[in-house]
Amino acid sequence: MSPRPHRRRAGFSLVEVSLALLVVAVGMTAVMALFPTGMETNRRAMGDTREALFAEEVISSYIAAAEVMPFDDLNDYGMPMAGLGRLFAYDGAMQKYTFEPNAGRKTLVYKDKDLLVRYALRYDLTIEDMGPNVKFIRLEVWDGEYGPLEESTVFYTEVYRAQ
Repeated sequence: MSPRPHRRRAGFSLVEVSLALLVVAVGMTAVMALFPTGMETNRRAMGDTREALFAEEVISSYIAAAEVMPFDDLNDYGMPMAGLGRLFAYDGAMQKYTFEPNAGRKTLVYKDKDLLVRYALRYDLTIEDMGPNVKFIRLEVWDGEYGPLEESTVFYTEVYRAQ
């Protein structure tokens, strides 16, 4: 009698399945490792946006004030910020806030209706005379209520006396 022909069975071996699962696990681990980096990048981008909007409001207000008030009084003038209600509102109502130049580092905090801090900015506003007709405005902003002081964003401009 002749031996029966050996038929090969269709399917994957245990070794092949194990290797496929290993490749999938390594890929999923790499994808999951990207999430914290993406979240941190998103947080920083939101902070940069808040800082830029804040700086635009402060500097624009001082430029507008230079047009309508005595130029020499600009250094000591505490500028009320009407537009900050868009950024730092409490229960939809605008907060009254006044910026005092050359007063050192200050903190501006936004709280939601449950009085939980949503976000905060620290800033240092400086106005210096650069000549009889020019003032230098420097605004240094830090995202967050606490944290290192090395990671600041600096905004600056020059304001000229209206002729």
